[in-house]
This record gives sequence, C-alpha cells and structure tokens, in this order.
Amino acid sequence: MLLEQQKMATYLTSKADNHFAVNQLEMQKVKEGLAAQAANNFAVGQLEMQKVKEGLACQAANNFAITQLEAQKNREAIQMQLAEAKYEALKSQQYLGDKMAECCCTIKEKMDVIDRDRLRDNLTVSRDKNNLLEQVEFLELYLGRRGYGGEGRGHHHEHHDRR
Repeated sequence: MLLEQQKMATYLTSKADNHFAVNQLEMQKVKEGLAAQAANNFAVGQLEMQKVKEGLACQAANNFAITQLEAQKNREAIQMQLAEAKYEALKSQQYLGDKMAECCCTIKEKMDVIDRDRLRDNLTVSRDKNNLLEQVEFLELYLGRRGYGGEGRGHHHEHHDRR
C-alpha cells in the first residue's frame, strides 16, 4: 500500500512536472509569438512611416518642381511682356523719327519756298531799283541836255502848247 502510494505520488509529481514543463513551453511559445508579432508590427510600422516619409518627400519635390515651373513661366511671361514693351517703344521711336523726318522735310520745303520767294522779291526790288535809277538817270540826262541856258523849259512848254 505504501509502495502504491509512493508510486502514485511519484507519478503525480512527474505528471505535475510535465504539466509545468508544457506550460512553460507554451508560455515561451506565446512570448516568442508576441515578440515576433511585435517585431513584425514594428517593422510594418517603420515601413509605413518610411512610405509616408517618401510620399511626403515626393509631394514636396513635386510641389517644388511645380513652383519652379510656375516661376519659370512667370519669368518667361514677364520677359515676353518686356520684349513686347521694348518692341512697342522701338516702333514708337521709329514712328516719331519718321514724323520728325517728315516735319524736317516740310520745314525744309517751307524754308526753300521762303528763300525762293525772298530771292524773287529781292530780284524784283533790285530790278525795280535799277529801273528807277535808269529812269532817274534818263530824266537827269534828258533834263540836263534840254536844260542848257534855260531854253529847254521854254521850248518844252512851247512844244506842249502846240499840241
């Protein structure tokens, strides 16, 4: 009986040890499983964060590229506007130059006309003066020739009276 009890106690102890060992093993497995899961979760988390970071970096790069493109477009538009403004200014200068040239030509023509008229008037005045001088000289000559000894006047009057 004692022997049987001893055997039973040993068996139960052995069984309890087995259970304990199995429990320990299960717990170890659970711990390892949890650790692995935690590690996986951490890795996935890191990967997701990396993806988010890369996404944000990519978006920032895109935004920067778009901003640069817009700035470039704005610069080009401004340069085009400046070029157009310069072209318009050049056209205006050319137009003004042409108008000034026309004005100069008109003024020159008017001056030519004035000069020509002045020259003509001077010639006319000179001719008139010459004519007058010739008439005066002729009269002086005529009167001088006819005026010797006072006969000329009397003779002239007589001649006039006869008519």
